[in-house]
Amino acid sequence: MRRILVIEDEIIIAEDLRSNLEEMNYEVVCVAINYKEVVAFLEKDIGFDIALVDIMLGGAKNGFDVARLIKQKRNAPFIFLTSYSDQNTLEDARELEPAGYVLKPYNVKDLYAAIEIVPLKQQTQNPKNSTDENIIFIKNKDVLKKVDVNKISRIKADGNYLELYYLGERVLVRSTLDKFLSAYNTDLIRVHKSYAVNLHAIDSLSGAFIQTGDIQIPIGTTYKKELLNKLNIK
Repeated sequence: MRRILVIEDEIIIAEDLRSNLEEMNYEVVCVAINYKEVVAFLEKDIGFDIALVDIMLGGAKNGFDVARLIKQKRNAPFIFLTSYSDQNTLEDARELEPAGYVLKPYNVKDLYAAIEIVPLKQQTQNPKNSTDENIIFIKNKDVLKKVDVNKISRIKADGNYLELYYLGERVLVRSTLDKFLSAYNTDLIRVHKSYAVNLHAIDSLSGAFIQTGDIQIPIGTTYKKELLNKLNIK
């Protein structure tokens, strides 16, 4: 069960969040309404996996200050929950590298997807390569699709999105290739600036290409040595 820290200054919204999160089988460890309460919570020996942070909080300190504090004290992932989507707010948020950004009024399915796509970090007692930790839920149209990262055959980076090829299907997720690969301990390996491939999905190598099924994937010069080492090819 994931443990959620909620930072929201509007009491009605905070209680609505708590109720919805608990219905989704998450544990809400604390609801804080301002920076001071977050400071007090972080001084306690209570773990959490993800923080939901409202950007516009009452008082001198806002959600960006809270996010910086969480990164400094716990290095935990956080999701911004806000009604603001203007360019300046988005740019300020991007600098803090949030795990997600959900607009109010929030949709329960969107919130669930935003939480589930965040990998569990070192706060949990499970090792990084545990089976549960490599299971994510990705929103595909109106459906939350369960994806076992170990069974992704290849990934193609396309701008701010990744195309995951999973059990014959193509699933889109918003992330960078570096960020996605570093979050999981699997047999996926980067072979090109725009591609990663599962070692078990490689059928053959020929020159500067990998063959996986009917698909040819280019091998970048930068990544070739590591690929050959992984395949025990001298």
